[in-house]
Formats: sequence, structure tokens, C-alpha cells
Amino acid sequence: QAGVAAAQQRGGSVVLAAQADAARLDPAATGDVPSMMVQSVMFEGLVGWDREQKLVPQLAESWTFSDGGKVIIWKLRRGVKFHDGEEFDAHAAKVNFDRWLDKESGLVTVSQFASIDKVEVLDKFTLKMTLKEVNGAILQTLAGRRGMFNSPKALARWGKDINLHPTGTGPFEFVEWIPKDRIVVKAFPGYWGEKPWLDRITFKPVPEPASRVAMLEAGDADMAAPIPIQDVERLRANPKLQVLAVDSLDNLHFAINM
Repeated sequence: QAGVAAAQQRGGSVVLAAQADAARLDPAATGDVPSMMVQSVMFEGLVGWDREQKLVPQLAESWTFSDGGKVIIWKLRRGVKFHDGEEFDAHAAKVNFDRWLDKESGLVTVSQFASIDKVEVLDKFTLKMTLKEVNGAILQTLAGRRGMFNSPKALARWGKDINLHPTGTGPFEFVEWIPKDRIVVKAFPGYWGEKPWLDRITFKPVPEPASRVAMLEAGDADMAAPIPIQDVERLRANPKLQVLAVDSLDNLHFAINM
């Protein structure tokens, strides 16, 4: 990644040159990194990862295991609003889980959360999750991008078109998506957590790596990711730019057709 070197100050907007356009804006139907990058600023799940990739509470304040690890009781965060003004509570969480686990939905979450047997509402801010079997990876799985919540009101209104109307609880809310040109999000004033530093982010798909670098050097983009390894040293020598090397959960692989 690279970004303009400047003193931190609130407000303003940035243009991020990305390797590709998002394929989908519904986390439950997503499998590609460019989509998840955009979704990550609009959506949240029960748990997430911090900058050191440690598991941290997000829309759940706490959780406890019982029955040998097969039952999880979630205490949900209060005072959280979706971007359409709907309240996040145990009912909203269950609506999403029921959708994710519906075998007729065709969503990738059906297999992703296959170890979950059922989810029940105990009270307005308490959720009971029962697993089919003990799953040591369940918290990490729920921290993944597919475990992020859409507004039940938006799901009911848009149905399968929710992909074009993402409505999460994150620090930024959806503005527009012009395919192959840009996706724009803006700061959500009702966000429950620390308010975002930026007012607006524009994600621009730029598939050609050299073009991403050129936009960065010309000032047509404030950030670009990923940066070709052969350009890193030259960019580091540019006093107007910063090159950031960060740990990632992503992995590169060859899929062998068996």
C-alpha cells in the first residue's frame, strides 16, 4: 500500500486505486478480496480483528461457552444503529443468521457456518448459538467478512437486490456504485464507535498495476493497493509518498483441479 504522507487530521476524502472492482456488496455472497475491502468499512460482525490480528469484540460485548463448547451465549452491544436507522439487537442478528443458514439461499455462508445448528433470541440483547459439534475455529470464522450484518429492514425491502443496497453498522455508509468506475462511501454520523477520520472514500478499480502507481505519483489517487514489488524502492524514495508494509490474512495459492 502507499498513501500521501501528511499529519493526521479529521475530515477530507481519499481516492483509493484498487486492483479490481467489487463483485458484490453483500458480505454473505462474497468470496473476493476487492469486495471484502469495500465491505470492511461498511459492515461489522459479532467479533473482529484488531491491527495485530487479535480477536476483539465488535457488535458482541462478550460471549461465554457452555455444554463443552457447543453452546455460546452472546451479550450484544447496545446503542448500535444500522445506516437506515434500524436498531441492532438479538432479533436483527437472528434474521441474518437465519438467512446465512438457509440452504435455499445459495449463499456461501451455508457452508461457512455449517457447524451452527441454530440461533435463538434469549432477550433483546442476548443471543444463544448452538453448534452441531465443537468447533475450535468458530470465533475466527465469525470474525471473517461473511459474518457481517445487514439491516433486517433493508433485507426485507430489497431481497436479492440487497447486493446493490448494502446497509451495515460500520463507520462508513454506502453512497453509490458505478460499476468499473467507482464505489463511494461516506462517514456515518450515527456510528457507535470512534468516528472515522475521513469524510469520504472513493474506491476506483484500476486493474493495471503500472496505472495504479502512475495515478499515485501524479496525485490522481491518494492510496493504491497492491503495489508491484518492483516499484516499492522507487516509491519509498519519493518524499511525497509513504509505502506501508503490513501483515495480511490473505494468501496466494494455486488451485489444482483434481
